[in-house]
This record gives sequence, C-alpha cells and structure tokens, in this order.
Amino acid sequence: MDINIGRIFKSSFLTAVLTVLLAGTVSAQSGHYQPGSNGMNSAALPQARVHGFKSLTGLYLTTEYARDDGSLGGINADIEVLFGSIRYRFMSGWKLLGGNYGFAFDFIFAEADFNTPNPDIQDGPVGVGDPGVSPVLLGWESGRLHWMFEYTFFIPVGRYEVDAVDNVGNGHWSHLFSLGGTGYIGADDTWSGTLIARYELNMKLEDRDLKPGDDIILEAAFGKRLWGIFDLGAVGYGVWQVTDHSGSAVTPENQGMRSSVMAAGIELA
Repeated sequence: MDINIGRIFKSSFLTAVLTVLLAGTVSAQSGHYQPGSNGMNSAALPQARVHGFKSLTGLYLTTEYARDDGSLGGINADIEVLFGSIRYRFMSGWKLLGGNYGFAFDFIFAEADFNTPNPDIQDGPVGVGDPGVSPVLLGWESGRLHWMFEYTFFIPVGRYEVDAVDNVGNGHWSHLFSLGGTGYIGADDTWSGTLIARYELNMKLEDRDLKPGDDIILEAAFGKRLWGIFDLGAVGYGVWQVTDHSGSAVTPENQGMRSSVMAAGIELA
C-alpha cells in the first residue's frame, strides 16, 4: 500500500467533471498519467522473476481552482473523490538491450460526490477508468544506480460522452514514455533519490474534434528507509503542456493556451 499526500489528484477521472463545472474550457483536458503517482525508489526495478501488486488509494477534496495568475476561484461545488488503482507488474528476468524485461497493467476505479446548486449535477460519477498497459518495462543496475525505461498506452474503455458530467474515462488514447533513475547513498543504502522524466502523447478524442496537447512530466523524490520497513520522504513534480490543443472544438479564447502545474508533498510507503 502506498499513501502519498502530495499525489491525491486523479486527472483521468476528474477531467470531465471539472470541464463541465468550469464552463467547458478546453484547457481542462489532460492526459491520463497521474503526476506523482510513482515516488521514492520507483526507478529501482527487481532483476529477478518477480510478480508484484501495488495499490494506491487517494481522497481528493476541493471547492476552488487556480487561475492562470495564481489567484483562486470558486467552482460553485464541493467535490469529493475517492479513487484507487491496482498495478500488476512482472519482471521476467529476460534481457532486452542489456536490461531486465518486464510488463505491467494498471486498473483504475473511482467514486465522486459533489454538492452544487445546479439541479442537473447532483450525483457524482462512479466506475472504472481507462486502464494502462505497459508492454515494455526495462530495468538496469550500475552499482548504486538503478535505471528504468517504460512505454505505456492507455485504452479509452471508461465511460465517456461529450459534455456529460458522469464520465469516468478521458475518451481518447494516449502514449506515455518514461525514463529515469534511482540512486542510493549512505553506508547502508537507506537514503535514496529518484528523478524520472515522462512524455505523454495524447491522441484525438473519439467523439469530438479535439486533440489535447502533449505534456512533459518531471517527478522527483528523496527519502530514507526506516527500520527496514517504511520509506519516508519528500516528493514533487512538474507538468508542462508543450503542444497546443488542436481541432475545431478548440474555442478562439483557448487557442494557443497551455497549462502547467507544480506540486510537492510527503510520502509514506
């Protein structure tokens, strides 16, 4: 079980809800990957035949959103989202490009409740989101340094309808490319630092002429293992949209607009 206070926002689930509540701005569209969902030691992959499951549970609460100038605005709603994901990973022990080959699958689910004076928006969405499949997962070791590369694609099977408030999917495919490393220091290697860079390529929405812009994601973590059981430390991330939204559904006021976000928090794993 991995509990991270700094990463309790599941963008693939909340995109449609926030889009409607914020008057349908195209800038609310985003990719599938949850920034910060991989924290300490996440680039250190097992080198033997290892099956593993990782669960993540989060609670997201908000009544406000941040404008471009940093000020806060009300969304005329009280949103509460409980979400979770289960990741299955298998490191095969087979070698590819000198690295240990593996693959992974992510199953995502969530439930939302929000109170709003709008009589048409009363029941929050419930359901299964868009799963992620990682057919290529590679890990290398070099002394105290561990390196990883991962390719993941997200399948739009979660319920999605244009302008609906109960969507649980993003309505489009996306491809995520990740490269990073974890290093260990100290006499007993209990201190660790992790840095991972990711590029998410978003595809066109299935029922709408809109292609969300691509994102560059940087994630960093630093922590210490305690009593051989727990990892405690700090995590942070930044997300920068690097290409424009495109398609006839992009409104004139959103032409050329790009979003970015940075966050930091603590992690207990």
